[in-house]
Amino acid sequence: TMRVMVWFVAKFWLLALIVWLFSSANAQLLTGKGAAAPLQVIATPHFRVLHPPFLESYARRVAAAAERIRAGVLTIVGNDPGLTYILVGDETDDFNGYALPGPYPFIRVYASFPAPSDIGAQWQDVLVALVGHEFTHVAHLSTRDSVREGLRSVFGAVPGLLEARVPPAWFVEGYAIYLESTITTGGRLVDSGTRTLRRSIARAGKFPSLSDAGIGTLERYPFGNTRYVFGAGFVEFLIERFGAATLRAV
Repeated sequence: TMRVMVWFVAKFWLLALIVWLFSSANAQLLTGKGAAAPLQVIATPHFRVLHPPFLESYARRVAAAAERIRAGVLTIVGNDPGLTYILVGDETDDFNGYALPGPYPFIRVYASFPAPSDIGAQWQDVLVALVGHEFTHVAHLSTRDSVREGLRSVFGAVPGLLEARVPPAWFVEGYAIYLESTITTGGRLVDSGTRTLRRSIARAGKFPSLSDAGIGTLERYPFGNTRYVFGAGFVEFLIERFGAATLRAV
């Protein structure tokens, strides 16, 4: 009993620390050098897109992309995370984002577009692919099973780490790449750069271990893309060998 109590207390304080760090960092990144930048909100049926006033045009594109891909993601994943918050900022030139399943469904999107040399830069719907990828993480990682439902029946709705699945990183990213490639006309699953990179590494006899695939060792594999490249390859193999229905079961 004592171990269980210590585990719950540790989880609670770790969650609190993570929430504080992210909220503090996001507040700093959006306000700049001490200048006030009150956030505005674009409300859609299923999303709340928060943004500084000068990014309203980009944020509206993000909101439209999110509503466009939502139904397709939920059809494949089979789990609705509920109202999802998206925070838009421009503190980096990287075309990227990240997602958190708790304490509430949250997506971070950077107001940029890919450079011509980036993988996937030729897609016509890169923003839809990006938002779709991150929303897949939210829907996938907030899926509850019997264990989580049992905990909820005892403790109520417990946000954060207790609610989230923790599958291997290469499966998390491979799954999202499969979705981004299914709900758009692009996606890294069909990108020639992804396939070429995977084949060249395999032919060189440097196929990654499960640990390498999860960590994405920079010294051995380029750009830290290992979990994406090989995770997507595994998901593609799974579908080709056993059918798409198997993906949700896994």
